[in-house]
Amino acid sequence: MPRRASLVVALACLFVVSPAVLPPSAADDEPMPVRLVLCGDSTMCEYPADRPDRGWGQYLQEYFDDGVLVINLARGGRSTKTFRTDGLWEKALATRPTFVLIQFGHNDSHAPDRPESTDAATEFPANLRRYVSEARAAGATPILLTPVVRRVFNADGTLVGELRPYAEATRQVAAEMRV
Repeated sequence: MPRRASLVVALACLFVVSPAVLPPSAADDEPMPVRLVLCGDSTMCEYPADRPDRGWGQYLQEYFDDGVLVINLARGGRSTKTFRTDGLWEKALATRPTFVLIQFGHNDSHAPDRPESTDAATEFPANLRRYVSEARAAGATPILLTPVVRRVFNADGTLVGELRPYAEATRQVAAEMRV
């Protein structure tokens, strides 16, 4: 199975949720839809139809029925730092999410003189821990995703691993916080 298809299958399996665990709607006894909020960067965000770019989150709603509402708040150029300072994290929590998919690293890995940059060993994992804690405090289930690999290759054809420290930090925080 292609990697893209396997991701979609994995996410679809993850979000098979019994109506018994969903919060009741204020209007009636019907369960509210599962709200799946996407927080991340350009690899996840939605793009206008007149642009050739696409983020994987742009297509996620197609794989769910009306019981799941995908709210894509991912934005190009954002990092674990700037997603918060731009007010997007506050907006994400205001949606009363059931699940929050958190994927950063691309812009965190920029040069230290850039405002979106974070250190993979210190600031980046601290930011992820804060996202996880705050999502849980808001009643949501956080899900950490490693950054999507950049298609940049070494002379021998192997992938350049510049995002590896951010992927590893994500895995470490996930293990530490049982995410």
